[in-house]
Amino acid sequence: MKMLYSYLQNPIYVSPDTGIYKQIDYDRNRRLILWRPLEKYILSTLERTEIVDIYQLFFVSPEGEFEQSEDLYRIKHIFPSDCPLDGTYEFKHFLMASGIGFLHYLEPNSPPEIEPVKNTVFRLKYSGNYGKEVKGVWELILDPNTFFFVQHALFTNEKMVTPSVEVSTSRVVIDGPLHYASQGTLVFSGMTRKRYEKIKIFAGDNLELRQEVYQKIKEELSGTDIVEFTGKKPVRIFMK
Repeated sequence: MKMLYSYLQNPIYVSPDTGIYKQIDYDRNRRLILWRPLEKYILSTLERTEIVDIYQLFFVSPEGEFEQSEDLYRIKHIFPSDCPLDGTYEFKHFLMASGIGFLHYLEPNSPPEIEPVKNTVFRLKYSGNYGKEVKGVWELILDPNTFFFVQHALFTNEKMVTPSVEVSTSRVVIDGPLHYASQGTLVFSGMTRKRYEKIKIFAGDNLELRQEVYQKIKEELSGTDIVEFTGKKPVRIFMK
């Protein structure tokens, strides 16, 4: 899986007096130092799961002036194959970008509005959520003949006018009891309080995507932090 982050607005300066950030988060000129997520790559195999996060450095002055640095920070986490991922933030997004995993977000006692689209394809509107505190409406386009695989989905926060989550998938791949998108994207925007961010997630059974993720995971770049959780205790390595 591949995740790309972009931001709908520049970061805002927060005074050290507020206590939101620590003193170490400011430079000698009192500029706020921020490391914003830029890219994430996740590769799971039978042996282990590897995750690479790439962050970019930003500065915000007390006057509100914004500066983007070319400095990047790269950290790699390695987990054993039996590490449960079903409760993680990224795994839920991966399922949705693959056209599945939406049932968890729908209100069980809320009857949907159903509208035919074409042939056996339907549009359903459900009351639901995107996390415990974010209520709204889900609009799903799906086909019961393909295991209710979701072709397109929109979630609109009840406090917003425009959708804040959009999922688009291509054809369904059927592999025994499994069914998932050959390629899918999830765009997530404007949902967080601290960052007005837009996240685009790429998932699916796509050779070009797999090769790109594999290359990013296996790159041995200087300055990378590696944290491995495959032993009894975590091991941290810094690549010079």
